[in-house]
Amino acid sequence: MVAFEYDKSKLLSSVKYASRIPTRAQMRLAHDEGWADQIKSVQDEIAVAEGCRFDIEKPQAVAKFFAERLTHGEDPFYNQPFKLLEWQRERIVNPIYGWWTADGFRRYRSFFVFVPKKQGKTQLAAGLALIEFHFVRGSRVYIVGVAETQALEMYDQCAGMVERSDVMRRYIKVTRSTGKLKWQKRNCRLSCLTKSAAASEGKNASCLILEEFHAWRDRKLFDSLLYAGATKLNPMLGMITTAGDDVTSLCHTEYERAKRIIEGDDPTTDHLAVVYEAPKDAAYDDLDAWKKANPSYGKTMPERGVLADIRAAKGNPQRIASLKRYRLNIWTQSGVQWLDADQWSTCDVLESDDNVEGLLYAGLDLARTRDFAALVLLWYRDDGSFDVLPKIYYPAALVKEKEETDKIPLGSWIDAGWVVPTEGNEIDQEIIFHDVVSANKRWGILDLGFDSYNAGRISKDLISAGINCTAVPQTMTYLGKPSGEFERALSDKRIRHDANPCLKWMISNAKAITDSNNNVRPCKQRSTTRIDGLTATIIALQRALAPDAQRPISDKPWSWSN
Repeated sequence: MVAFEYDKSKLLSSVKYASRIPTRAQMRLAHDEGWADQIKSVQDEIAVAEGCRFDIEKPQAVAKFFAERLTHGEDPFYNQPFKLLEWQRERIVNPIYGWWTADGFRRYRSFFVFVPKKQGKTQLAAGLALIEFHFVRGSRVYIVGVAETQALEMYDQCAGMVERSDVMRRYIKVTRSTGKLKWQKRNCRLSCLTKSAAASEGKNASCLILEEFHAWRDRKLFDSLLYAGATKLNPMLGMITTAGDDVTSLCHTEYERAKRIIEGDDPTTDHLAVVYEAPKDAAYDDLDAWKKANPSYGKTMPERGVLADIRAAKGNPQRIASLKRYRLNIWTQSGVQWLDADQWSTCDVLESDDNVEGLLYAGLDLARTRDFAALVLLWYRDDGSFDVLPKIYYPAALVKEKEETDKIPLGSWIDAGWVVPTEGNEIDQEIIFHDVVSANKRWGILDLGFDSYNAGRISKDLISAGINCTAVPQTMTYLGKPSGEFERALSDKRIRHDANPCLKWMISNAKAITDSNNNVRPCKQRSTTRIDGLTATIIALQRALAPDAQRPISDKPWSWSN
């Protein structure tokens, strides 16, 4: 055994909290009982000074429960024992279940775990929820998400762990239809709730776990949940999240508190703060930054996947921002530029519309009647390359006003033929109708996609004119795939276009929405100014890629043999 030494000057707490330093006797006890190595922070030293002790056996029992009762529910570890990784054990399980006050209560009553995606945080949180459900008699454990899908994802993990356990499924009833677990003999309950239900049901909880906390906006509800376990002897409030894009949010407030605790500037001893993140100025392709931010790197997170994600993001500001937020856990601001307009300029230029090649699809975005509208023709080829010719429209009476508000040379664009002026102060849909009919007559449009907003009349007229038209909802389900393909085609220079400066301006304006699976689509609400030409391009590409897209049918004999 290492000899016991006590040097008050070496204690972390001696610098800022000299009146709250553990005594020689307290430190000697920690040494003799074998848990002196668990005193790792200023707050730990203060807790020891206040009489807290570390029970080595309790976290060992929790780790054993994980390994012997719980299994993973997803590939590549499906149905394998849930053996805690070192960071999960040392940074979370050991502190939560090892530290106890002098009078036998938990030291930690809440925790904030801040880790990137793909670290198994949902599975870990599900396991912690089952621990709280299992070891606290009469427990009331609630998994709370802003959206029902968030809460259900963690509940599904809990339910699956029970169903795969030969032991637990004998005494725990799983009711997936209501999102509940029940252990009748011990009067234990586990439920998943949306935040609206949590306002009433979650206030008598022994344990609350708030999933994807960065999405929370209701400060009043959160404040009420802080005291949900006030009548319980050993309550627990857990917040588990990745970085968000709103630095005024609840989550960012808790993140800043966690950082103060970790840096020793907040002496709070009953709140556990765990933060894994890359430096704010880290490059998205810096593997050392990835390793620092991702504690499961190289274990449940193979490096080959990381390198693939880095390659996919190269040259794309929106993808890079998403990588930094979701995978490096760096807070970002909403409204990051989606596409690199300079890349658009490096694509090949179509010198004439006589040179277009491929199958023709069209996209129509009318937006508001007193602003830009766009018709985009897109010729798609089998090798994934395509040609883009836009027609962009604007009310002639509003040109000067637009030049002043958006600081663009709209009049010059009109004079050069890049933008089509329509008489008056509203878009004349008759002009767009005739342009579509003319294009169809010249080249044959296989399918025209349109944003149904403000396009009801013209779409009916086009269908009556014999043009196949399809409404394309502006949702991730419909736009995620073509938006991702447009990104890749832009990066790979698989696009030819006519160098329309108005369309380039719109591309530079574009901001995007990215979901947790890294799907992306343009977002008009987040974009600084108009993006109609880009939206119409994405709609046209959606029709080219859609399973139900129209294809030409030939009866020439040579095509039958190919």
